[in-house]
Amino acid sequence: MGTLLNMNSFAARMSQRLIGDTMIATDDLNTKTPGPGSAEAGGEVINSINDLLQKVQFDSPEFNAILECLSIQTLRYYNHDLFYLNYLSLFSGTMTLDQIAELAVQATRLRIWSSWENYWRIMDLMRRPSSEWTPMLKGWDTSQIRRLLALGKGLVVCTTHVGAYRHVPTDLAMLGFRVCVALDGGMSRFFDKFIAHCRRERADAKVDAEPPFMDRLHVVNVEQDTHATIALMNCLRRNEIVVVFLDGNSGLDGIWGKSNKCSLRFLNHALSVRTGAIEIALAVEAPVLSVTTMRGDRTGSRIVSRREWAPDEPRTKQARRVTGCTWIESVYHDLEARAAKHPIQWETACLFHRWRDAGPRTSVDSDGALGEVRDLLDSGAHLRLRNDRIAFVWSPLDGEIAVDAATLISYRFPSDIRPVILRMAREASIDREWIRSNLSYTAQEHLLTSLAQIRHLCVSD
Repeated sequence: MGTLLNMNSFAARMSQRLIGDTMIATDDLNTKTPGPGSAEAGGEVINSINDLLQKVQFDSPEFNAILECLSIQTLRYYNHDLFYLNYLSLFSGTMTLDQIAELAVQATRLRIWSSWENYWRIMDLMRRPSSEWTPMLKGWDTSQIRRLLALGKGLVVCTTHVGAYRHVPTDLAMLGFRVCVALDGGMSRFFDKFIAHCRRERADAKVDAEPPFMDRLHVVNVEQDTHATIALMNCLRRNEIVVVFLDGNSGLDGIWGKSNKCSLRFLNHALSVRTGAIEIALAVEAPVLSVTTMRGDRTGSRIVSRREWAPDEPRTKQARRVTGCTWIESVYHDLEARAAKHPIQWETACLFHRWRDAGPRTSVDSDGALGEVRDLLDSGAHLRLRNDRIAFVWSPLDGEIAVDAATLISYRFPSDIRPVILRMAREASIDREWIRSNLSYTAQEHLLTSLAQIRHLCVSD
């Protein structure tokens, strides 16, 4: 029988293992694929590709050839499956399945390239004289930033994971501002190590006495630090810049927590998103600046939107919430337009299931559905699965999971019928004769009970 999984807990494990922005890569997984639970082997392949990419010049023909040669099995370590799942839920009505599959591959490769770009460019700057430090994004207006900081309340810079967003906090530090970045647990640990690495690199370079601009940047772990809110407010009171990635949905109560949220529509889906950044700004009357970045090509990135907001503090809790939700909604509308036009640059497409409200889930009448499946097969029907609804997500812990892209309900099937489920999802239908000819009696029963669980995803020819 297919096992019904909780998508939230499953995706949380996926986040811990697969979503970190740590330049994850693998050996040639066409020939070496760790099995479920094989975290040790997974670490080996991650380190092997990191070593490989570090041996070649970033963005060289050799570097890009390595990325282009990464198979889909390799890309699964970079959230390829979650890109595909979420693109399927968003674009199945406007794109072909082949287009969605190609989009997932290209978005995953760009994600790898982008993380290495940030690393290589900052390491290169650490080896250069401070006179050569220039921001990596075009379009900064430092006079606007200084004018907002002149209010003496600090500045909240809100951005999203689209375009060359990684450069936002580092550019601000390079421009001379003290910057605090609000990050989740995994990314905060990575960033702390990255800053320490920059200090060592700068000390070894000995090009001038100027300390690394990364010294002006520090991190607050908003998922695990119980005093994170106080820490961020203190940064604002010191008239520093706080950078918040609005579409991370992180907080002390986890990515699916209920606190500090508002509901809105995004690409025809209902979302529940965090408002904590705005509420912190309101609490200290800090101005807010939303910054959106885009890539013109792989070497040219710029700020395409800067919108400021200096709030007058509302007097009631309800007024605070309305004000915060209105601002958040405007930022998401901007993200929506850019994600629809340039989905490959929207990196948190692989996390879209975190924000979505999949709606109420209906219970399945297993006995009734099982009888219906048997009757269809006995009548000579050919059954296949709706590949516009079903996606397969792999993790080292759980193996291959089938996910309904519309409801986010996940299913794990017995190993003896997984190849059959994959066959049915690839438009190869099966009938009673095929089942009898290819499956043992036990596997036949497993298949029928599993198809009853996903009867709504089955179609007959």
